[in-house]
Amino acid sequence: MLSHDKVWAAIDALASQNGLSPSGLARLAGLDPTTFNPSKRVAGDGRPRWPSTESLAKILAVTGDAFLPLYRDGAIVVVSPSAPTGSEDRLLIQPRQGDPGLFEFLEDTATSIKVRAVGNKTQTIHIRYSAIAWSARIIWASQ
Repeated sequence: MLSHDKVWAAIDALASQNGLSPSGLARLAGLDPTTFNPSKRVAGDGRPRWPSTESLAKILAVTGDAFLPLYRDGAIVVVSPSAPTGSEDRLLIQPRQGDPGLFEFLEDTATSIKVRAVGNKTQTIHIRYSAIAWSARIIWASQ
């Protein structure tokens, strides 16, 4: 389940991965530079303030072309880090070093996950759990 803290942490991470501050990310997406400031994350009465889906879509549009041609500009991809995985489910995996990748889940082992890069039906890859920063199952995608 997505929590308020996890959503804001993901925005901060997206900014950082692109060499930007949260303000720089907002500016790049054509938003007010204060959109993602920490002071905007909680309302004056203490209630959590969530980013709009429009803001999220805009920052993803300006930072996410690494998955072409599978997911094109304007596609919406919903992922869940807690959803159970089954054979050939698609995963988004962020290694501790390098760029994220799209994979088909094949098997769990004691120390690694066996996957196949999406679009490559022949080569399997074992990725050690210790080399994975995070992973999430793709639960829905629009084209």
